[in-house]
Amino acid sequence: MKKLFCFLFTIIWFAAIAQDVSKNEQDKTQYFVSGHFDDTTKTFIGKETIIFKNIYKDTLTAIYIRLDANAYSSDTTQYSNTLVAANQTDFYFSGKSDKGYISGLKFQINNSNIEIVSIDTISNELLKLNLSEPLVLGNSLELSSLINIQLPYNFNNNGFMESTIYFQNWIPKIAGINHQEWSLYPFVNRGKVFTNSSKYSFQLTGLEKYKLFLDAQPQDGKLLGNDIQSNSSDIIAIKTPNTAQLSKENLILNFIQVGDKVSKNRINEMGDSIVSFISKLNRKYGSNIQPQLNVYLNLFSISYGEEDKILINTSDKKWSVPLEKQLAQIYILNKSKIDVQKYPYLAEGLAFELYYQNTNNSNKGYKFPKSNLTDDCNWLRFYQLQNTKQLQPYKLPSSQYNNSNFPIAPVYGFVKSIDNNSTILDSIITKLQTNSDNYLPFSNLNYRDSIYQSVEKKDYKLSFLFNLKNTDKYKYLNIAPSIGYNNYDKIMVGASIHNYQIPLQKFSFLIAPMYSFTSKKLNGAARLEYNIWNRQDHWKFGISGVRNSINELNQPEYERLFQSMYRITPRIDYIKYLSDTRSFTFFARDLIINQQAYRFNYNVGTDAYTPYNQDFHNNIAEVNLGLDDRRNLYPYSANLDLMQVKNILRLSWTGKYFFNFNSIGEGISTRLFAGKIFYLKAQTNAVQVNNASYGFYMNGASGNEDFLFSDYYIGRSESTGWMSQQIMERDGFFKVKPPGISSSNFGFSDNWLSSLNIVADIPQKINPFQMLPFKVPLKIFVDIGSYSELWMDKANSEKLLYDAGIQLSLFKSFVNVYVPIAFSRAYKDIYNSVYSNNKFLKTISFSINLNALNYKQYL
Repeated sequence: MKKLFCFLFTIIWFAAIAQDVSKNEQDKTQYFVSGHFDDTTKTFIGKETIIFKNIYKDTLTAIYIRLDANAYSSDTTQYSNTLVAANQTDFYFSGKSDKGYISGLKFQINNSNIEIVSIDTISNELLKLNLSEPLVLGNSLELSSLINIQLPYNFNNNGFMESTIYFQNWIPKIAGINHQEWSLYPFVNRGKVFTNSSKYSFQLTGLEKYKLFLDAQPQDGKLLGNDIQSNSSDIIAIKTPNTAQLSKENLILNFIQVGDKVSKNRINEMGDSIVSFISKLNRKYGSNIQPQLNVYLNLFSISYGEEDKILINTSDKKWSVPLEKQLAQIYILNKSKIDVQKYPYLAEGLAFELYYQNTNNSNKGYKFPKSNLTDDCNWLRFYQLQNTKQLQPYKLPSSQYNNSNFPIAPVYGFVKSIDNNSTILDSIITKLQTNSDNYLPFSNLNYRDSIYQSVEKKDYKLSFLFNLKNTDKYKYLNIAPSIGYNNYDKIMVGASIHNYQIPLQKFSFLIAPMYSFTSKKLNGAARLEYNIWNRQDHWKFGISGVRNSINELNQPEYERLFQSMYRITPRIDYIKYLSDTRSFTFFARDLIINQQAYRFNYNVGTDAYTPYNQDFHNNIAEVNLGLDDRRNLYPYSANLDLMQVKNILRLSWTGKYFFNFNSIGEGISTRLFAGKIFYLKAQTNAVQVNNASYGFYMNGASGNEDFLFSDYYIGRSESTGWMSQQIMERDGFFKVKPPGISSSNFGFSDNWLSSLNIVADIPQKINPFQMLPFKVPLKIFVDIGSYSELWMDKANSEKLLYDAGIQLSLFKSFVNVYVPIAFSRAYKDIYNSVYSNNKFLKTISFSINLNALNYKQYL
């Protein structure tokens, strides 16, 4: 974010300012700003005078002042919270020197002091000035104050960078009045703040080294000490810009760029696109854009919903954000003085539809995929929200949308409601005026809102692998090859059929049989689910099954014998949505498990042994309660689990918390586990032995200890070799995996066990692998824990166990490798007693995290 030349961006500045309702220049609010800018400290000290005329309400007893500069003052402002919710945490983690604020205000009205009341006590962004005398309709007043402004680093089109300064959201302004109501929305990154049409006069010093751009006219920084007039408070200051000019079809395009020059052919290409699209809109809807435009190259990122800026990645053959789409938005916002935060569906959705109906995409309407990947993903999100009844109505102020719905609901909901109808679009644009409340695509509210009630019936259609085309029209039956592997079946191949697509359907299924040519067995997996979505919750009823080999007897004197397992699991899931990121979860399931183990029959006549497979049945009931918050900063989860297996109740609690320490997702992950065993019958030796497999283990569970068969193991029953060093996250989750741990050995408890697991990211700047062309995340892990048997053994002096080492996370934590460096003396004694050499390699363990493949993290 702080690197100016990471990408090549283009920003188009349009000078056209929509005409105020008064249609009279003298009725515009006038701002006079004078003072000095310190280029070293990036501070401005001066004076501001505002002449305000009441042309909006019969009588005003107070005036509201916006101090949008204070939105950048700390990480607790709503602006910061909105960025964090959108997973933009660079501002949150920025230092004090990168923050911005405004101070030193002492407002006077007509040279008399005035009562000031802050109506935003957190960040002081909104002030209420109580008038000593009412301001009646048609009268004016003069408001003045000293101002001290600290510019922030440029995070979102406001502040300073290496060779550019963007003065936006910097001076105090009178809040906008829309339909006789004050627009008092806090400043957030969801559209430009609404203010009524104004005139600005600047007398500034300290910017002599810069070329300044106000409206469409460039100004020498030396001349800004004079009285410079502008229709906008925004000022762009650039050191040594390169310029070029194109004149096409009565349009003058001024290209201003920083850094490496864009090729002449590229400039011509952009110019042709701008002229062609603007000319098309002008011919169809009337001229609305001034004949001279400034095009800025290599400047800033784009803020959502601003009418005078556009983002283009000119290094791409096809721009990631289509130029015409931004031009359409500029056209709409210049045609009418729209309150972007109050009417995001008009500011963005109308422009979106205008773009698609006036480009080569027009024949596709609101269907997808489009030519732009971002739009494809957004349509998928829209249909997913619609199908799960989480979609909010499109005609809401931007502040009322949760992060999942913004900007999806106002933009794509509006486009969907128009349904590619050019007559409706033309009517809206033709009649578009200041009174935006009148411009709904349909007068029939029931028809308009019906798209949020249910999804229309769809036809079934066969597809290979999966299909994202026209998922609003078809239910796909997807056929795909399936492949699996474990150390016993080796490679398994087969075919699968499923109906998973986005949006998810009420009834979903997956059937994936696979055949092993090694074990000569038919294995596979299957799942059936039925979903019920409501606005605030989600029910899911399902049943799943899995079958595969878990061991083999492979000795020369015996016939090769494979042991299998199958598991059938009916379950009920419930999710209660407490907020956009926070939810309560519940599930209950019954695991019906059959596993085989080989045994030997003694043949009396031949004095030989014959191996056979013996089946062992188990039925495990489980209930789980959870609370989690998937927020981008400091996410957490807590789960209480109760399991009944054979003669015991297994109660456990697992809590997780992630402490972010920078904006790129690095931090410290903590996991706290506590478990207790309750025996349902007398705790005799026979009962303990019969339930020994279901106790708690301090180490991460191996394949033999995964009695639920819930994780994937390459070699589930291996006791030696690298496959035996695979573990899973469960119980104490120590990374050391001493050999021979069992119910009679060290690290096992059938009473209580507790542990704390800490994993800290090694920052990239000190990561020894940072020079590689690909990212290799390194982490440090520390585990601390104890269990009941340690306190019962008086001879044992170690009551707390520990291990610590290096963790290597590969493929977005799909595979994690743990290298213990230090651990308790008891673990050392076990390793020394079992291994005479290569002890270090034997201590290394690894895990395979299938949850890393969850598709939801990519949507």
